Amino acid sequence: PRVPDDDRVEASALLDPARPFDLPAGYFKEVSLTIRVPANAPAGEYAGELAIDCAGGESSSIPVLVEVLPFRLEPSERKAFGMYYRLDLSEAARERVLAELQDIREHHVTRLFTWTGLRFEERDGEIVAINDDVEETLALLGEMGFHGEVVLQDGLQQLARLLGHDAEEGSHGETIAEDERFAQIAESAIRGLDPLRERYPQFEIVLTHMDEVMGERRRDLYIELARPIRRVPGQRIYITMHTLPRDYVPGAIAELDPWMDIRGYNGYALGMYIQAGGSWEAIAEDFESSGDEGWYYYNPHRPWYTAKWSRLINGLYFNATPFTVHCPYRYRTMNTWPLSFIHNMAYTVMSPEDFVTPIPLRNWEGFRLGAQDAWYFALLQDLVGEATAAGADCAEAQAWLAELREMVPDTGQVQQVSREEYANYPVVATMSDRLDGAALEEIRRTTADHIVSLREHLGR
Repeated sequence: PRVPDDDRVEASALLDPARPFDLPAGYFKEVSLTIRVPANAPAGEYAGELAIDCAGGESSSIPVLVEVLPFRLEPSERKAFGMYYRLDLSEAARERVLAELQDIREHHVTRLFTWTGLRFEERDGEIVAINDDVEETLALLGEMGFHGEVVLQDGLQQLARLLGHDAEEGSHGETIAEDERFAQIAESAIRGLDPLRERYPQFEIVLTHMDEVMGERRRDLYIELARPIRRVPGQRIYITMHTLPRDYVPGAIAELDPWMDIRGYNGYALGMYIQAGGSWEAIAEDFESSGDEGWYYYNPHRPWYTAKWSRLINGLYFNATPFTVHCPYRYRTMNTWPLSFIHNMAYTVMSPEDFVTPIPLRNWEGFRLGAQDAWYFALLQDLVGEATAAGADCAEAQAWLAELREMVPDTGQVQQVSREEYANYPVVATMSDRLDGAALEEIRRTTADHIVSLREHLGR
């Protein structure tokens, strides 16, 4: 039944494409509107109307007012966005892949975890490294405007199997550690990527193998496979990890530290880490002492993971942390239509009409809003730095930045959650309870006002 406007909340998971639809008399349909402002639009207010035409009935309209601010919001490399995206390089999938990559870029993602990478084959008794997929991946992503780190599979588990080693979960990798041939082939394959690094300088090739390697059944094997990578100076390794408040975790991290360069932190575990007494400052100190870079992945995998959660995780939450990239799993989970949004570990589904066009879930638009929030905060931080260097008064902006960080709750504020389902998500759930959509818009507006003021002080 229809409810009063002030009590209505968004209910639909999918944002339907703009097209005519049938709506019987007396029924209600939720419609979402995305307004795309041209990059060269002059600052000012723009008024218009959203026309609603009804065949055989009365037409109506809704006033729309858009304000374009007097500055351009530029991406920040200090707070960048990635995505797990299974890149299909087959010709049959190319039309869909191009549409999806374009959609991913339009949502401010520049880094990808692609599941493509090095392969190894045995030919005439010799094992040969094949990097054709790497080259095609870099060429395609370059064409679509991506840059920065591209996380690629190093193929070292496959290589170990070809050499007769047990490279399955549970193996400790002892025979791999003793195999110099394995190490030499792996090193040669990695060095063989150098011409591609030169051809595509906008990318950093980051290698990975395995996943979630904190447990004993994976940790030893992961390390033995990683050893030959350290023979190639400057080659970074990405691996996912967690900070669950468990006795074994500090020791596991210390053991893994020499074999990882980009740490992909589990977002849910981070919430429980903060609840147990951890802090962002302690994680930042770990990065400083280890020299590692920190990413995190907060996956959209529960029904209560709403667009607001997406926005908070990309915006206010990200701003308070020492992480440089949010790279969640994943863009799309299923190759066919059957209601993948029920599983909800995704941001889009394919159109059932052409199985090409991506249809966004509401949390995908929350992802975009949150990315923009992060860049508002980063821009203000940059301007405060410039104003401080120039001797300009920026005390109010500094106080606002401190207030933004305090909006992310600390240990004492997340000991209780409002719903049983939120038990494993105390930080983001608490933020979501405290901040509604209007509050998030007010936060963005206040940040923008400080940006405009500082730009004026700096003569921009």
